[in-house]
Amino acid sequence: MTTPQRPRRSRADSGEQVLRHLLEVAPAGLSRAALLERLGATYTPSQVSSGTVWVKEVGASREGRPFAWSRRNGSGFPDDVQDWIGYELSQGRRAYTVLDRLLKSTVDPHLQQHPEDPVIRRLHERFSTAVREVGIALEELKHPPATPAGV
Repeated sequence: MTTPQRPRRSRADSGEQVLRHLLEVAPAGLSRAALLERLGATYTPSQVSSGTVWVKEVGASREGRPFAWSRRNGSGFPDDVQDWIGYELSQGRRAYTVLDRLLKSTVDPHLQQHPEDPVIRRLHERFSTAVREVGIALEELKHPPATPAGV
C-alpha cells in the first residue's frame, strides 16, 4: 500500500499553519507528535518540521512572541520569562559548542597550515572573538553579578 501524495508546500505556508496551531494553544506548547496529529492529514512530517523552523526564523519575531522549546511542553510561546531564558541559554550553549568545535577542529589547524593567509587569519580572529563573547555572555547569565544594595 502506498501513502497518498500530499501537495508540495512552501516553508512559509507550512510555517503559517504551525504558527496558527501554536498560537491557538499558547501559552501551552505542542509536542512534535501533537503538531503532526493536528496537521498530519494535509502536511507531511517534513513539512511540519520545516514549518517549525520557519516559526523560529520568521513567525515568532513577526508575532512579537518569544518562542521556546522544552521536553515537557514541546514547541510554543510560553508566558513564563524563565522558560524563555532557559531556552535562550540552551540554544546559546549549543551555538557556542558548534562554533567552538569548528574553531578547534578546522579553523585552528587551517591557520597552522597557512599562518600568512590573511583570509584565514581574519576568520580565525572573528570566530575566536565570537566564541569568547558568547562564552562570556553565557557565564554572566549563569552567574549574574550581584546587584549593589539600594539599587
